[in-house]
Amino acid sequence: MAVDWGHLVGEVGQTSGAVFRALAVGEGVSTLGDQLARVAVAVLVFDATGSAAAAALTYAATLLPDLVAGPLLVPLADRYPRRRVMAVAALVQALLSAVLAIPSAPVALIVAAIAGIAAAGAPFRAAQAVTVRAVLPAEVHGRGQARMSMVREAGQLAGLGLAAVVVGLVGVNAAFLINAGSFALVAVLVLAYVPALPAPARGPDRVRGTGLRLLWDDRRLRVLNALVLVGTLAILPDAVMVPLVVAMGAPDWVVGPLLAADVVGFLLASLVLDRRDDATRRALIGPLVVLSVLPLAGFLVNPGPWTAAVLLVLSGVGAAHIPAVRAAVLELVPDEAAGRTVGWVRTGLRAGQGLGVVVGGVLADVLTPAGAIGAVGVAGTAAALVGAAAWHRRPPDRAGRLGVSV
Repeated sequence: MAVDWGHLVGEVGQTSGAVFRALAVGEGVSTLGDQLARVAVAVLVFDATGSAAAAALTYAATLLPDLVAGPLLVPLADRYPRRRVMAVAALVQALLSAVLAIPSAPVALIVAAIAGIAAAGAPFRAAQAVTVRAVLPAEVHGRGQARMSMVREAGQLAGLGLAAVVVGLVGVNAAFLINAGSFALVAVLVLAYVPALPAPARGPDRVRGTGLRLLWDDRRLRVLNALVLVGTLAILPDAVMVPLVVAMGAPDWVVGPLLAADVVGFLLASLVLDRRDDATRRALIGPLVVLSVLPLAGFLVNPGPWTAAVLLVLSGVGAAHIPAVRAAVLELVPDEAAGRTVGWVRTGLRAGQGLGVVVGGVLADVLTPAGAIGAVGVAGTAAALVGAAAWHRRPPDRAGRLGVSV
């Protein structure tokens, strides 16, 4: 089953289709570059320090900046023209990626540059999501968000297979320069194809509140954000994959396929949902969140590699709730607050993933890797069922935008 990009372009018109394709190509290129840089950083830091802890700190530097950049930088997507926000953010990322290519750079500089790249990604993603909404007709908003997520996940899947090979062939410095080039290409695509729309109009005081306030004030947004947080528990297997495979007694090469399994599930689910309308995708948010964590409970029986792969594919199918949630959030908030609100949802996603990694690591030491995954799966399933019931208690089809009587 192939994704018919041309059909979507036909639905939205050539101009909007060109903008969307430019954003999608940029997303794919930058995701591949990110995977390349991630492997290069791991090699560079470990070679420089010989410390696994330093390598872990460097990985954390790709996650933790979102917790600060979310509140501080995401509002830029609602304050300035979003085309400008995306272009400047991509150029900053290109510059910092080039800094990583400096020979014999100290580890502190490497960590700072990686943190800066991650921080610049926060306003870029917020502006990108709202721009997709702006250029696509309302009836295909959900499909547009879903396809951007598909591009991102496909890039990550391809990167899992290619990054280590490319770094081995060209070296870490060349890998960083390739990543810098990918960000520069994104900036060029944005400037060449995204129209220079004016900055969002300033709304009433209630709308001008922070994205966090908007998420808290509206029950539907609170429920959606809670479902996102529950779904982040599905990252746990990735965090303990190496010790999990060791405990299985499986060979080291099994780590790669198991890491890719949930991505495969996500892509399969996205292909199936691609032809469904937005109302159907919204209705499936709750069941998909449940599916993202329920298979993890199966690890309580200490599955072998094949069974674990099936469970992770099923969990990845459930992860298809993420683009559906993003589209639902964008439908509920006014344009002048969309960037902040989507940014806060993304911040919650990254914070939840970070917390899941920490909790999983602690539980894996206390129990076993499989036992930790299974325990989190049971707890997550219970929470997901409560959240899904809350979401379906008030059908979203009858809900209006924030600030409008509902």
